[in-house]
Amino acid sequence: MPLALPALLRRALRSSDTVACDSMLRSASLPADVQHVLLADTKRLAGQFPEANRHLSQIGPRALDGALRVFSERVRGELLGVAGLITEAIDVLGRVLVDGEACSEHEQVALASLSRFTLLTSHRGLAESQLGLEQAKKAVLRCGDSQLLAALHARVGQAYAQRSLPSVAIAELLSALDLLRPEPNAHIEAFAMLALSGAEYLLSRNKQAARWARSSQRIAERNGLDALEFAATANLAFLTCRRGRTKRARLLAEKCLTKLPTPTLARGALLDTLATVAMHDGDLTTASEAIAEIDSIIGTLQGTNLLLVDSAPVRARFAKVGNRLTDGQEILSSGMRAAEERGDTPGWAKLALLRAELGWFLHHPHAADMDLLAVIERVHVPNAELLALLARVRAARAKHYGDTRRFSTEMARSERIFVGSGDLLHARQTSAMRASGLPAPSRSAVPKSRTPRRSQYELPESLSVVCGLLSQPHLAGAEAVRLFKRLKVVSSAVVRTGQEAATAGEKSLALGVLGSDAIVLYVTPLPDTSSREVVAHMLGILRHLVAASRAQTESKKTTLSWDLDAAPDGRHGLYISAQMKQLFSAIKRVASGNASVLVTGETGTGKEVVARDIHFMSPRSHSRFVAFNVSAVPRDMLEGQLFGHRKGAFTGAVEDVKGLIREAEGGTLFIDEIGELGLDLQPKLLRFLESGEIQPIGQPPFKVDVRVIVATNASLDDLVRQGRFREDLFYRLNVVALTIPPLRERPEEIPTLLNHFLTIHSEQAGKLIPHVTTQAMERLCTYTWPGNVRQLSNELRRIVALGENDDEIEVRHLSRNISQTPVQSAPCRVEQAGIQIRLDRTLQEMYDDIERAAIARAMEQTLNNQTEAAKLLGITRKGLYLKRQRLGLIDALPQ
Repeated sequence: MPLALPALLRRALRSSDTVACDSMLRSASLPADVQHVLLADTKRLAGQFPEANRHLSQIGPRALDGALRVFSERVRGELLGVAGLITEAIDVLGRVLVDGEACSEHEQVALASLSRFTLLTSHRGLAESQLGLEQAKKAVLRCGDSQLLAALHARVGQAYAQRSLPSVAIAELLSALDLLRPEPNAHIEAFAMLALSGAEYLLSRNKQAARWARSSQRIAERNGLDALEFAATANLAFLTCRRGRTKRARLLAEKCLTKLPTPTLARGALLDTLATVAMHDGDLTTASEAIAEIDSIIGTLQGTNLLLVDSAPVRARFAKVGNRLTDGQEILSSGMRAAEERGDTPGWAKLALLRAELGWFLHHPHAADMDLLAVIERVHVPNAELLALLARVRAARAKHYGDTRRFSTEMARSERIFVGSGDLLHARQTSAMRASGLPAPSRSAVPKSRTPRRSQYELPESLSVVCGLLSQPHLAGAEAVRLFKRLKVVSSAVVRTGQEAATAGEKSLALGVLGSDAIVLYVTPLPDTSSREVVAHMLGILRHLVAASRAQTESKKTTLSWDLDAAPDGRHGLYISAQMKQLFSAIKRVASGNASVLVTGETGTGKEVVARDIHFMSPRSHSRFVAFNVSAVPRDMLEGQLFGHRKGAFTGAVEDVKGLIREAEGGTLFIDEIGELGLDLQPKLLRFLESGEIQPIGQPPFKVDVRVIVATNASLDDLVRQGRFREDLFYRLNVVALTIPPLRERPEEIPTLLNHFLTIHSEQAGKLIPHVTTQAMERLCTYTWPGNVRQLSNELRRIVALGENDDEIEVRHLSRNISQTPVQSAPCRVEQAGIQIRLDRTLQEMYDDIERAAIARAMEQTLNNQTEAAKLLGITRKGLYLKRQRLGLIDALPQ
């Protein structure tokens, strides 16, 4: 939106300092509608949603131009999402993408696409989420703004965490924070730190999780970002609760709830923690009040599946305490349906296991078994929490069938996993259940055939537990040690941190990495052959499990990768951006005919690639495609090269030459740099195009069936005006014109092109395909690429040629002109002010007018702050004062 905003205000908006923004916006001289839109967005960031809606309601709809309307609609869509009107929010933000494209508001399109992606990830399935990410990546990469790139990494990191890929999420989120170092943005920083808190919790690193939550809370509080501050406090209360510090958790939740009256997801999360703590402490009155308010928020925020899923366990547990077991089952069933709708498999599985556990209390063995089976069949690699709940459900079943030994074993396993993952609250609950036991029907009602023998389940279940814990390798290692010891085939089994050399007779297996440390299992088999054989088999199975877990992680990562989809039918080129897909559509239409095609574009954009795709999608694809570059052949040899010649036709003609036109008989001739063709040959080419007839040197004319595609990076219009290119030939060639946009206008394609060329060059060099670090990717995506796709390909060819097999591509590996180009900020949206200068005066008078206008504009942009205005003008504060005094501006503008 082209608004002439003061520099200090722009800086505050870029940093998300809502306190400063609010103050400056109220004193700035801006049109009323502009002021209301900016205030609405500021209040939205601050979490003051009623105020934001009030400012939006004061905007006159007829007064909004296209750009301002897009801005206000984007803010309205985000506010609808906060209010829980998810479907409406997604629809409004979708319209912003269309309207923003129409009026070239790329920054607003990028912001809207990021918000839409987050809503789709949280409330819809994976397919819609992936589509939303495609749109967000294209929009953000096109802007090339460091803050938008950071926001994209932060949103993708949050999505990875929600897809149970915490390690990948942490890498994305740390990249977001790294991108913000040159130009901080409090909102993105606090958001990324909050997501880091959740990802660290999934890895059972609760101290780190709490540290990130506190950092998020401090940044949000300092910059007036109330919504993020409350969300961070909710996370802290939740983490404190899980660590068993219930009094502290309750204080945090109650203190924050007094400041957060609005029914939002953050308030719902705080009430969930408060209800959980109150239930644990036996305070059923507080728990009842908190759960009643949660139900009210769920009703208010219609379509908000997230709170419905997350709060289902405590609401079901409260119903169970009140002996309303059927109500508890319905609460869990409703949560399961909501989890299904948003593609939350771990959330669905957790509620299904809790429903199965409740089924044993209700003595519904068949329904409970079906829930347990559904989870096992659907969730092949459960996380630590699911494994602990699986063990507890199996314990409930064992108690039901009178198998006290298995009841104790499974309860001990559940408690052990909860403790190992830092969830002390659930560990205590499990311990209490273990001590109290579970109700069982009369022994006569138990069919003995339903009670499995211990040997039938111990090994597969133990392996399943180890596999499920591989995302937390220290826990997986502890369970693997217990498994080997129970099998009685090892003299020692231990897990150590770091890659130590195995001692004599010791076998090792790397289970994974925790932080920067490798977690390795070491076992020493007993000397007998049978024991060594069993150990070898077990290590082989575990090795496959580790590999499968890594492969599954990589598979999930591809759903949120940086690659964009290319047009599926392109044989030689990748058509990824909207502009290139339109070009591909034109190629398909052109390919079926015989008309001449003129392909224009800068050097290195891929004009020959386009020509090859036209040929291979045409009926001529069975014949030859012949490429010829005019500038690569001496002028005196051009005619013979193109049209052919007879032996002896001129000095040096020692043999017959068919010429490239005849070589392409029945196919396609591609002539590059057509603007370099001399005026003497242009009539012969024109005659061929019009009649299909050529006359080789020293031979009679004859017909040839060849389609011609020509290309140039020069302006043929200019060459015609200069008399260097025949006008009639130009019109004959320009039957169909295709223009390839430069790579700088389609930066969203760079990640996919990068992976494409890395694959090709690595295969040619016989090397592994290297991984590109996030920092290097940002440099590659924001560089302007004057040499276009060819320059990108050559840059990657050089990196692959010089790199080792196990190298990562880092910033230091890039060419100097790329590595030293800083990741850019958003393009300036301020109108370029100008003045008119009369030339019928002295030079000094003209200089004075220029200085006067420049100083007045600098003072306006900095809200009359002399220090900032001087910095903007590149002079000292004293120098500015003296200039204002000399030009008579002291009285006009206050100091």
